[in-house]
Amino acid sequence: MNIALFIKDTSGALLRDFIADIVEFLGREHEIRVCQSLNEADIAPLCQWADVAWVEWLAEHAEAVCRRRRPCRVLARVHSYEAYSDHPGAINWNNLDVLVSVAEHVLILLQSRVPGLRDKVRSVVIPNGLRMERFPARAAHAPTKRLAWVGTLRHTKNFPLALQCLKAIRDRDPEWTLHVAGDYPAWSAVEAMENLVYNQHMIAEMGLAGAVTFCGNVADMPAWYADKDALLSTSIRESFGYAIAEATATGLKPVIHAFPGARNIWPRESLFTTVDECARLVLHTTHDPAALREFVRKRYGLARQLAAIDVLLRELAASRPGEPARPAPTEAAPPDMPAGGHLGAPEPVFTGVAGYWESRYASGGTSGAGSYGRLAAFKARVLNEFVAKHAIGSVLEFGCGDGNQLGLADYPAYTGLDISAQAIGLCRNRHGHNLTRRFFRYDPADFPQDSPWLRADLSLSLDVIFHIVEDHLFESYMRHLFDSAARYVIIYSSNMETDSGVAHVRHRKFTRWVRANRKDFALEAFVPNEHPFDPALPDDTSFSDFYIFKRTG
Repeated sequence: MNIALFIKDTSGALLRDFIADIVEFLGREHEIRVCQSLNEADIAPLCQWADVAWVEWLAEHAEAVCRRRRPCRVLARVHSYEAYSDHPGAINWNNLDVLVSVAEHVLILLQSRVPGLRDKVRSVVIPNGLRMERFPARAAHAPTKRLAWVGTLRHTKNFPLALQCLKAIRDRDPEWTLHVAGDYPAWSAVEAMENLVYNQHMIAEMGLAGAVTFCGNVADMPAWYADKDALLSTSIRESFGYAIAEATATGLKPVIHAFPGARNIWPRESLFTTVDECARLVLHTTHDPAALREFVRKRYGLARQLAAIDVLLRELAASRPGEPARPAPTEAAPPDMPAGGHLGAPEPVFTGVAGYWESRYASGGTSGAGSYGRLAAFKARVLNEFVAKHAIGSVLEFGCGDGNQLGLADYPAYTGLDISAQAIGLCRNRHGHNLTRRFFRYDPADFPQDSPWLRADLSLSLDVIFHIVEDHLFESYMRHLFDSAARYVIIYSSNMETDSGVAHVRHRKFTRWVRANRKDFALEAFVPNEHPFDPALPDDTSFSDFYIFKRTG
């Protein structure tokens, strides 16, 4: 794939740092050309050459690239400040194919400023990612009472609030000190001087002389974090907060001013609104460094971000008229694909989806290797975390199977549907004692859509879609799956068009169906399988990944 990357460091900050890992990743397989020019004479030939034009920051380059319809697909990524600027009003949204936001609250703000944005362009949220190995967990040490603050000393980072917080902390424990990694903005002499004069003035006024150390720009941040106890973040605006992720990953206690959107990004027990709350968090709460590091890894690990970007770019390139894209790694036909399910047992004669599964369960077969062992544990971990994070009250699963996967689930209320009456019997025998679990046979031709039992916050489809070989059943199943979801749909499946070699497995590019038929849902997240398919380990690996869709209308 040819990718043209448009980026310009207009602010004087190293804006490319936000995309360096992405460029390195894409450059391994694709050809990348970078353009800093805003001249049409430079932009036009690059767009002619490219399959996808990637515009980093929704600013000057987005305006220039989107002035006309380009022969390639065009993607723009918005961070934070652009949503507050005048740039969105100057963009021709009809010439943009996909808008990627690094945070949902940024997208919501942008939508409030651009009427009808949801109808103008497809919008996707792909959170930022942190390369965890760059920020290893630090060794345990005795408390140092050193508070870290990281960022450019500019108005948006709100350093005066950090001084107020330090004063409140030292009023209770005068041994605490504040250590600052960062410098004043080189691109704005007036803003730099304003902040410098005010900060020095307030340090003297509040009696903080000697309690604040300015370290300037620090090259080795992991080493700098090593002797700190907590990170204080005081920004009025963030799309993510890389310093928060970095410090938290190394083991510091995060203490975060509750900027707009913070509650959807960081643990709520780490947020404060007043200086008194900040002092309480610093002085009177404990934290679990290992658990917080795991929080960052699972939600903001770089691999998750890169996988979602890879899927999106390949979809874009594949949609280019007359020029199909090469299959993504997860779309390639896995060699020697196993028959699936009850491995080692003779396969029933295939007579259609319903007949196949009735015969399989009746002969002692199971839902398959994907519902057992480490694959089942992986699915349960992802789903249980999602249900807890998003306060999901009810779950409806289309294809509950033999119920083994459900045994690992932590759902407040659950309804399981399956096309096989044998499967429903197995589930009732296994889980019938639990009054929060209910099971019904799924009949695609007679589906009572209006029943309150058949609508939930979250609709699930786990390792089912590639087993639906009949087109008419696939259409009904997908429609029922999305119609029944009040908030989210999660699909765990392959997402490719390839011949499986067996009668009861048919791989489908189901995301195309979603884009074409469910404009009221958007792909919010992609979670790659921790155990991608390996023909040498067919029972412990899978070609399925998680696709998380959110209702938008």
